[in-house]
Amino acid sequence: MTLISFADMEDKFTKEVLEQEASWHPDAELSTFSMAAGYAMGHGYKQGKAYMFAMDLMDKGLVFDD
Repeated sequence: MTLISFADMEDKFTKEVLEQEASWHPDAELSTFSMAAGYAMGHGYKQGKAYMFAMDLMDKGLVFDD
């Protein structure tokens, strides 16, 4: 499996997940940080790198560990 870059994955995550927030169940309590890590793992990254991806997005203010 060829891994995509963090920059490409950030673009895809923003479009495929964060921009779809309006469609999330209104009572759901979702951690966007966990969603980002899971997204990265779904794209072939191991847990440590997936965590780094989520931390990078958190540093940019895109995701939160709610």
